[in-house]
Amino acid sequence: MPTLVMTRTLGHTQPPDRPVTLDDEPTDSFWTPLRLAAPSLEDFAERADIVMRTTAPRTFAIARLNHQPAAIGFGDVTDNKLGLYLMRTAPNARRQGLARDIVRALCGWGAGNGAQSAYLQVEASNEAAVALYAADGFETAYSYTYWVKD
Repeated sequence: MPTLVMTRTLGHTQPPDRPVTLDDEPTDSFWTPLRLAAPSLEDFAERADIVMRTTAPRTFAIARLNHQPAAIGFGDVTDNKLGLYLMRTAPNARRQGLARDIVRALCGWGAGNGAQSAYLQVEASNEAAVALYAADGFETAYSYTYWVKD
């Protein structure tokens, strides 16, 4: 699976258009969009396990649609770099700008927690996500191929 690593500096960061909740620990609401977007329960469990092994400073972002959790993202700061992970939008909430709100909230949080740059990984075939990140200043730093077992 061809994968892109995209980066950007965190100088000026646009604020989100809508409210995004940031929590130090994941709430039950945080996991809902991840469960809905996961291709399997095993995939969900693997990703949740990886995230729960991270340490502070970290934040769990939730954007809501009609008062329901609809999009999430996770960020942590290490060595002045913000990593963005678990960007997921519930299927019924896609194409409404919620992922952009999550990216902007996480970048603002990262800058406020000492990060000077941000990075993320995205499947090269996910054209909508690549376009979203590029529109918010991310550029491809390099690519690699992620091998999956059939």
